[in-house]
Amino acid sequence: MGAANRLPRQVGAIGDAALPLAIDAVGGSGTQRLARCVSDGGTVVNYGLLSGEPCMVDGRDTVFRDVRLQGFWLRKWFVDTPPVEIAARYRELAG
Repeated sequence: MGAANRLPRQVGAIGDAALPLAIDAVGGSGTQRLARCVSDGGTVVNYGLLSGEPCMVDGRDTVFRDVRLQGFWLRKWFVDTPPVEIAARYRELAG
């Protein structure tokens, strides 16, 4: 069984709960495999391109299942976020 078929089966083994979010550091076809695993209306957040390939999400998932792809770059978050809020997040994580 190929990797593309294995991931949804492994995710399904976790339980019947909806999976609203998947986090992707790989990009390429790996993004599509994650998009197939999230529930309708779910989001795949990508923060890296370890595959060296652009993220791929099938239009059938975005149009008919309302799956969204969202990028995240930590460096941009640090630039855009006020220092007081950054310090609050660190305190929250330390707790």
